[in-house]
Amino acid sequence: MNPVPACTPLGVLEGVRKDVLRRIEGLGESDATAVPQGFRNSIHWNIGHLLHVQCAHWFVRRGLDLPNDVADLGFRAYFREGKSPVDYDGLTPSFTRLLDAYRKYSLDLQANFGGLLAEPLTQPFDYLNTRYATVADDALLLVFHEGEHFPMINRLLKALGK
Repeated sequence: MNPVPACTPLGVLEGVRKDVLRRIEGLGESDATAVPQGFRNSIHWNIGHLLHVQCAHWFVRRGLDLPNDVADLGFRAYFREGKSPVDYDGLTPSFTRLLDAYRKYSLDLQANFGGLLAEPLTQPFDYLNTRYATVADDALLLVFHEGEHFPMINRLLKALGK
């Protein structure tokens, strides 16, 4: 078992993601892609969206291409803000593929990304009256963003009877 991460932005992000993984690991494709009545999105969409935002911020905003293992997941086509499962087609990645990528970009974040925290963003931006200019700045924003989606995933699980 991995040790409990430190209380840093990467540690909090990893802690939340470990909890999400614990809750969704046993879901099948049909439950993960279901959009319960009264909802706009699915667990599948939320996981894809969280990965889209993380990779866009940590790679694209540093002027880098997406890594090969996530480049072909269709993030912008399926998981950017404003998209939903109604936009899915035959090329939408399976929940299993998303879950594999989510695991990879959720665990051991300090070891895998801690060395990048001081890296400047080639595309700094302003959001919620705050300037984001480094990967460390983005890590704080990702904690906030994760906090928006964590309760939604929990509500979706409850609606699915899980």
